[in-house]
Amino acid sequence: MSCTSIFAQEFTGYVKKLDSILVPIFQAKVEITEGAKPFASLKTYFDGSFKFKPNKNQQYTIKITYTAYFDTTYTISTDKNAEPSPATVTAVLKKDGMRLLGVIRSADENFPIKNATIVLRNVMTRQEDRITTGIDGSYNFKLEYETNYKVSIDKRSPGIINQYFDTTFYISTVGFDQPLDYKLDVSLPPIAENVTDVREGYNSARKPDNKNIKPAVDVVTKTYKPVVTKQDEPEPVTKSPDLSELQRRKAVEDSLQKAKTEATKKKSGDATASKKEKTKKQVDNPDVVIIRDEPVKKQPDTAQYSRAKAVEEAASDSVAKAKAVFEKNLVLKKAAEDSIARSKAETEKALAIKKAQQDSADKAIAIKKRASEDSLARVVMAAHKKSTEDSLVRVKVEIERSRAIKKTRQDSLDKASAMLKKKVSEDSLKRVVSAARKKATEDSLARVKAEIETGLALKKAQQDSTVKAIAMLKKKA
Repeated sequence: MSCTSIFAQEFTGYVKKLDSILVPIFQAKVEITEGAKPFASLKTYFDGSFKFKPNKNQQYTIKITYTAYFDTTYTISTDKNAEPSPATVTAVLKKDGMRLLGVIRSADENFPIKNATIVLRNVMTRQEDRITTGIDGSYNFKLEYETNYKVSIDKRSPGIINQYFDTTFYISTVGFDQPLDYKLDVSLPPIAENVTDVREGYNSARKPDNKNIKPAVDVVTKTYKPVVTKQDEPEPVTKSPDLSELQRRKAVEDSLQKAKTEATKKKSGDATASKKEKTKKQVDNPDVVIIRDEPVKKQPDTAQYSRAKAVEEAASDSVAKAKAVFEKNLVLKKAAEDSIARSKAETEKALAIKKAQQDSADKAIAIKKRASEDSLARVVMAAHKKSTEDSLVRVKVEIERSRAIKKTRQDSLDKASAMLKKKVSEDSLKRVVSAARKKATEDSLARVKAEIETGLALKKAQQDSTVKAIAMLKKKA
């Protein structure tokens, strides 16, 4: 076995959240593909890291997924020594819109409920999403903006049936346009031992014609309302006593007052009758002296008095309970208003922090873009300046060369002229010199023109190469 395979270098990756302090993500899913075939499936540690040993001369595609965040994919490659390039990568995940998350617990033990199915239904499109809780009782839904939802616990789910009462509530994302986690924990009360709540059966009292058909279990009316605890929203305020309750209390008070009035009237009537009877006896027997005495008070009806007193006490208790409920409602309403104010303040603070983070990210991107543009401009200017200087040097060399050639030709013409002066006459010498000078001048002009055209062609080729280099630099940037 070679030393390279023994000390093969590991690739280390990190997964973090896109926030101000880059919090590591625990248990993010990492899928690794070697070429076109699966290589490994990992989970991140507490510090958001994961490691694996790659093979040599391979290319790996790494896909990172985590609930409530956008997926991220990147690639790495290895050389003949199985050394990865790059050796480490930090992936920063961005939040994926609005989320509804929480834990379903039992109200009596405050313990997570396993295998409870929670249903999220879009009120407008009637589309449903279902999640069955695991051992931690948690759920996590993705929410759309500007939408109303109905959330319910399915009483037919294995973790709920015949054990806990179900519940239903509504949430809304209308007015939100930024990523936000809406946390909502649900506490379900347990069903009493003598109460059965099942998914099958019917109420036999509503179908007297089918008495011969014995149902599996009769449906029993629920008397216990589940409790829903919202962390981002206040608890619903208890409703005030309805009109029927107030009317019932008023009727009890009226009946009590009527009973008192009738008892007073009856007492007055009995006293008047006793007085008339005594007066009549005195008239019938004038020899008998009757000493007038106070009329005997008739004892009231004890049963009727007890009933009236009980009714009065019941009415007083009902009024006291109504007063207590009203005061409790006032306290709950104030607590709800305070919770709404706190939730609103926290939401505004979160939005402000999010906006500041977005502004800082935009500034960083703008600075990076400006630096890249400045670097590209400097490279282009340097290339253009160098090509211009090279072109000027070449033109200068060509001009000096043309001047040297012209001087050499002039010297040759002067020598030929001197020789001709000796051999021919002055007139013929002038004609010969004139013709030679004319021809030499035309040849020199033609050569200079050709050299200038060559210099222009070279300059154009250099400009084309400069334009191509600029285009390649822009493409790489």
